[in-house]
Amino acid sequence: EQATIDNLWGFDAVRKKRNEVMEMTEAGSAKYERKALKEQKKWLVELECKFVGDEESNEISTMTLPDLSGTNREKDIIVNNFNITYGGQILLEGADLRIVYGRRYGLIGRNGIGKTTLLKHMATFDIEGFPKHHRVLHVKQEVKASEQSVLSVVLSADVERTNLLQKEKDLLARQNALSGQSSTK
Repeated sequence: EQATIDNLWGFDAVRKKRNEVMEMTEAGSAKYERKALKEQKKWLVELECKFVGDEESNEISTMTLPDLSGTNREKDIIVNNFNITYGGQILLEGADLRIVYGRRYGLIGRNGIGKTTLLKHMATFDIEGFPKHHRVLHVKQEVKASEQSVLSVVLSADVERTNLLQKEKDLLARQNALSGQSSTK
């Protein structure tokens, strides 16, 4: 009785067509997912190959220690009329930079416009007039995978901290050596 009603109203054709469309869509979707997964794996292999042999691949940043010899301790960063070139191309010309202490900023722009280059120049104090008493740490966008935790990688990138820990280690070793000599006397 139901088959007769379905046939009379044309539901049987609709169900048949819907099932065919669903099967094709699901098959196409699975095929698409396999293809996308394959492309993603290929991209990851290519990305990994970029870092092989790159001596800086384990470093997450370039950090220059601040110069605290001057008397300027201004917390805001104000640099007027500076230029940044990269690969012979002028990225910023006659630019002004103002970063107010305590505020958060985000850089937005098209690829290749110079956002990362600006941050690298700030971290290495390559901008003329950029105050050298600030600590700037620029973290790379892509870092080769390792067994280290994110925290340990970031802490090891802090040049000043690493230097102080090494000094502490040297002083403790010297102190132990001196206390060992005095106890033998």
